[in-house]
Amino acid sequence: MGKKYLALTIYIALFSSNVMSQDINKTISTIDDIKLDNKNQIKTIGKTVIVASRSALPPSDIAGSVAVISADELKKQMTSNLEDSFKYIPSVTMNSNPRFGAMNFNVRGIEGNRIKVLIDGVEQPVTYASGGRGETNVLGKGQGQVEIDNLTAIEINKGASSSLYGSGALGGSVLMMTKTPDNLLDGQNGHLSVDVGYQSKDESYKQTINAAAEINKNLKAMVILTHRNGNELKTHNSGDDVNGEKRGEADPLNYTSDNILSKLELQASKNNHLTFTGLYFKKKPMGKYFH
Repeated sequence: MGKKYLALTIYIALFSSNVMSQDINKTISTIDDIKLDNKNQIKTIGKTVIVASRSALPPSDIAGSVAVISADELKKQMTSNLEDSFKYIPSVTMNSNPRFGAMNFNVRGIEGNRIKVLIDGVEQPVTYASGGRGETNVLGKGQGQVEIDNLTAIEINKGASSSLYGSGALGGSVLMMTKTPDNLLDGQNGHLSVDVGYQSKDESYKQTINAAAEINKNLKAMVILTHRNGNELKTHNSGDDVNGEKRGEADPLNYTSDNILSKLELQASKNNHLTFTGLYFKKKPMGKYFH
């Protein structure tokens, strides 16, 4: 009987919009025709994640554990950066650099280029470490250089998922989806909002402007502008302000980051939908290295 419960729930989840458009009495009779148990009661389950693959796969090849962070969860958590968004997801963390913030994903102890990262289905470049110290380390490129205000959902596949997303996903994969004009419009013809935030651990401020418009029934546009400025991560206790290995204070650092996400969506025909996306991100650190 358990399989019937799951099948019915998935059916309702996938076709809820069609069900709601039908006559309510007809809908109820249709559900009653499916005998779930002796009492004809409908059983429901919690949030369900359906994983689709590029080709048919046996169950043994499908990622066994999937976690999803929705837009509502990101909003409720008041997440200020990508690293903080994973604080309630077991076995998923981000390795941080005390000077440059979140760098790479760590899924069940596996990290770096063994974790596949995709944004809107586009594979992101592999990480790069310059091998230098101090100011030369800015040449390194990590997986965490993503503006959290751009995102509407994050999916984490815990475990090997190369069969789903290609090579490089030995330790799992992280899929990030960016906002669309519909996310901002929410059924309206236009949207304009301003978000501001402060983070005490590095005394950083952020300002975000969200704007979207429905130009006509077939054309929608959106732009998100985000600016951040902050300092080095604070230490728990202030130590000696000296050069070398005995230094206790954090090395001084100031950084600024600018992000622009723009989208233009065109419904060219009944079966053709085009999305043009432009993304700009720049982070500039300025500081001194005393260790």
